Amino acid sequence: MALEFIDSFLRDTDELLGILRSSENHLDFARALHSLKSGASFLGWEDLEKDAHYLEDILSSSDGKKIDWIKAAGKLEDTINKHKNQPVSADLKKASSRVVQFSGLERRVLNESQQRGEHFYRLSCRIDPSEPLPYPRAYLLSSKLETGMTLVKAHPTMDDTDADFSHLSFWFTTDKPESEIFAAANVDLVSAVELVQLNYKDILARTEIPLSERNESSRQDDVTLIVDRSRYAETIEIAEELAWRLERNPGTPEATLSAELQKSLETLAYQPLEPMLIEIGEAVTRLADRRDLKARFEWTALSGGLDVSTQEILGEILRQLVRNSLRHGIEPPESRRLSGKSETGVLRFHVEPSGSSYRFHFEDDGKGIDEEAVMERAEREGLLDENADKPRPGLLEILCTPGFSTLNDADYDGGRGMGLEMTRNMLQREFGSELELKNNPGAGFSLSWSLPEKHLRRPYLVFSTDGKSWAIPAGSVHRRGVMDPTRINISGQGYSIGGGVIPLVGPMGLRPPGTVLPYYLEIHHRGRRVALLVDDLISEEPWGPEELIPADPASPWCRSLKDRKDGIPILSPALVYSAE
Repeated sequence: MALEFIDSFLRDTDELLGILRSSENHLDFARALHSLKSGASFLGWEDLEKDAHYLEDILSSSDGKKIDWIKAAGKLEDTINKHKNQPVSADLKKASSRVVQFSGLERRVLNESQQRGEHFYRLSCRIDPSEPLPYPRAYLLSSKLETGMTLVKAHPTMDDTDADFSHLSFWFTTDKPESEIFAAANVDLVSAVELVQLNYKDILARTEIPLSERNESSRQDDVTLIVDRSRYAETIEIAEELAWRLERNPGTPEATLSAELQKSLETLAYQPLEPMLIEIGEAVTRLADRRDLKARFEWTALSGGLDVSTQEILGEILRQLVRNSLRHGIEPPESRRLSGKSETGVLRFHVEPSGSSYRFHFEDDGKGIDEEAVMERAEREGLLDENADKPRPGLLEILCTPGFSTLNDADYDGGRGMGLEMTRNMLQREFGSELELKNNPGAGFSLSWSLPEKHLRRPYLVFSTDGKSWAIPAGSVHRRGVMDPTRINISGQGYSIGGGVIPLVGPMGLRPPGTVLPYYLEIHHRGRRVALLVDDLISEEPWGPEELIPADPASPWCRSLKDRKDGIPILSPALVYSAE
């Protein structure tokens, strides 16, 4: 599994452990444990997978209410830190960078080509997943390159007929122009993804060559910008705060420049989909082997990439769907052979632009869903309410009911009725998008959904204080808690928490000395923090620009926007400055 996926999962664990420590909701616990377990299974961290599975068992039993979640989260964190602090093995580095080695003969060929003055290239290609037999296409492409050029190496090698030929890389030398290289690669159902000119000296000096690394000589034309995640988030915060302060003066050159700065920064966050999808494919093979299944993952992504936050959520959704297919859909090889199918099950994922949105489609060619069995079980569990005032739930509604499963026993790979529920919840919460299900009994099932072209929807936490509703970006809320009057300092305007004293504020600024309300929100913004006192937490809403309208600011710290439906004013995290 790639190092990038490890980094992404480690970032997610902080949030998941925070849920275990602070939530009081049984379903939140179940979702967090399910995410921890599924991520651990993709990484092969069996101890973390086992610990999360054990807690799931207790949570679903009569002892579920006895769990000390702070202690349990601490134990899980210890297990995570053990992996975090382990040195990265050579095998993992090799798998992460997807390396190849050149033999002595291949190096001699390269030396001879260099002496002849030929250019050295790597060509990366992808075979359309609609092609049921990719090997003949790969062999034809290899033959064309070998005929017109000096083909030094291919990955996978053409003599390994059982290899995955959906993605190919070729290393060759030639004195022909690049137009002729692309002409040679013009094979039906084969697309040339990337052609990179390599440096002989750099390649010959190394024992292992990454499949996708760009050579120094080609980087002058590389338009990819690598951005540090934490610094990028900080820059976004600065630009956003500047925009909020200038919203009181719309139409000014400063306000216009601020809006352009925000839009420019947002475009920097895009990442290509291909590395993540390759990781998913590698995990499918490994997880299938664990269940004595044969399966592969095929994909097409007619998109240059997605913003970072959207892609991470998409990765979690795909992990849930993959595990669901391997647990419920893909049959054992013998069963598939008896039903006239290939022994290897196929999981497919497709994404393409659709108007102002992206359209996503996931399917498998397994046994599909036994709708009659689902309805019978739903009726036994009381999910089919005969109340004439309520519509009868459909198949998708039942399958997304928390805890509903067609299996009697849960194991490490599923069976608790959480995968589809979490997928639907993430789509609704983060994007306001809905799942669409198509079932083909005996031949598989598919799920489709759409997302905005850019992830512009943001979660806002809605709360009430002094009889009025307000909202604040949920990302600025570090902690939610019940207020403890004994923590108020002697001045009456400070609250002791997290190893320090922070100001007590409301939407209009500092609270009067001695103010006590039922709850507080610890707000973090650019290294500062305050305790925002609230009467009640109402909801968390994902709003996009189309759902917000201009409004006069209600205070120096309130953004001049309200939500279109209820007119709820939106506070800026810059509220932290109100205590000065």
